[in-house]
Amino acid sequence: MGDVPEADKSLPRNYEVTIQNFSTIKNTVEIYKSAVFEAGGYKWKLVVHPNGNRSKKVKDHLSFYLALAERVELGWEIDATFRLYLKKTSEQFPGLDFGTQQRCFHPLKLEHGFDEFIDFDKLNVGDSCIFGAKILSATKAKTKGRAECLSMLAEAPVITHTWKILNFSTKLNQECLSSEIFRDGNIEWKIQLYPRRNDCKGTDLSIYLALANPSVFVYSCRIYAKVILSIEDQSNSKGRHATLEGNFWFSGSNPEQGWFTVKFDMLKKWFPVMDILFGESDVFLVQAKVAVLGTADAIVP
Repeated sequence: MGDVPEADKSLPRNYEVTIQNFSTIKNTVEIYKSAVFEAGGYKWKLVVHPNGNRSKKVKDHLSFYLALAERVELGWEIDATFRLYLKKTSEQFPGLDFGTQQRCFHPLKLEHGFDEFIDFDKLNVGDSCIFGAKILSATKAKTKGRAECLSMLAEAPVITHTWKILNFSTKLNQECLSSEIFRDGNIEWKIQLYPRRNDCKGTDLSIYLALANPSVFVYSCRIYAKVILSIEDQSNSKGRHATLEGNFWFSGSNPEQGWFTVKFDMLKKWFPVMDILFGESDVFLVQAKVAVLGTADAIVP
């Protein structure tokens, strides 16, 4: 196509598609993509689903999007400000405009717009209509975390750690108790116990598994792990109590998972010999079993 004329690079810029015999197209065309046009130095196209975007299970609405029509290198994105509208075609139909939109276009998200742009019952435009877009700005910038690689482990070894809390009854007024750090490969974990979380005033305790150093895991790295948390019975008569088992995602922004809350009244039923908890043997045991099932890491060019 040669060099893009300077006028084509100027903003703002409009592009419109006039659809005649719309009722016929609605009955025969599942998706319509416009010719490519240029604005702000980038190539775009309009995408119309006359019967709604079936991939998103849209019904009774027309779907309308602005799409980037050129490849974006991994690690880059285009921040665009635009408006999508259905232009006035008759005195009976005033047109439709949702106003200015600010969206980020990148390799995994090449179009933005409206799944439910207009209800079919309101699309009273006779037998023709005009769809348009106005590009107000478009800026390319380098970014990270727009792609990721999920790696699942065929065999996930189980790491077991038992936390022995001495003088437990004297620590019930603390906001948070943390176990010693234990390691699974390069991942460091800890158990956290909250006697007073959610303003429970010492009547409940909550137990979590947490990343010991969440700042090490950038926002684009996540860990998928199977977790078993349990309170151990020191009397050796009834085994363990209050066991929680599940699979959870951990990340730097979401380092705690797998909680459950236990009322102290219930603990008294589980431990009828109270000196096991609050007498001379004032010790509380919590066990965590962790198996890392996989990781999701950002692909950074």
